[in-house]
Amino acid sequence: MSNIDRWNEWMKERGISQTALAGMLHCSRGTVNRILTRARKPSPLVARRMEELMEMGEKRITAVVPDEMEAMLREWAAEAHESIEQLLDRLLAELPRSVEK
Repeated sequence: MSNIDRWNEWMKERGISQTALAGMLHCSRGTVNRILTRARKPSPLVARRMEELMEMGEKRITAVVPDEMEAMLREWAAEAHESIEQLLDRLLAELPRSVEK
C-alpha cells in the first residue's frame, strides 16, 4: 500500500476532509487534492507532517477547526477585506485635491 493510499484511508476512517487536512498540514486544499489524486508528489515537508499527524492520533484532529467554521471565518475575512477597501475608497474620495499654484 502506497503512502497516498494510507493517507486516504486514514482520512476516510476519521472523516477528515481535504480542507481540514490542509489546515493540519499548513498548506492549501488544492495542494492536498493534487497530492491525494496523485497529480503531484508531496514535498518532503508535507510528507513528514502527514506521517507525524498519523502518529499523533486523535489528539491533533480534535483541535482542527470544523469545515463549517472555517468557511464562516473565510467569509468573514472576505467581507472584512471588502469593507476595508470600501473604507479606503471613501477616505481617499474625501481627501482634498491638490490645488494648483
